[in-house]
Amino acid sequence: MECRTGFRAKYIMDAVSKVLNGEVIFNVDDLSTDSLREMLMSIKGVGPKVADCTMMFSFGRCETFPTDVWVKRIMSELYFDGCEANIKDIHKKAYDFFGDYAGYAQQYLFNYAREFKIGV
Repeated sequence: MECRTGFRAKYIMDAVSKVLNGEVIFNVDDLSTDSLREMLMSIKGVGPKVADCTMMFSFGRCETFPTDVWVKRIMSELYFDGCEANIKDIHKKAYDFFGDYAGYAQQYLFNYAREFKIGV
């Protein structure tokens, strides 16, 4: 049987290898958000956005604020007077403003912006 994962095969193999050798664990309750993000990003192909999405949707870390180019545009428009903001400033604003529920806020902001064409 062939999996036909194409270019993703090397990423899947890296993830499996790291789980098998204990570099990536699933019992993450005692890990800080930063430590969990770092662990996830040790997997080839996992960057900050994917790590934050994984933390939010798989590990219940709702304080994360997954940020891609669209969220960056939305935040710049709504919270930085239309001036382009960097990721660090966006995350600080999100955490300061939305606290432990920043991830939920990100979802609402994204849908609001799509509906009203903000950041387009």
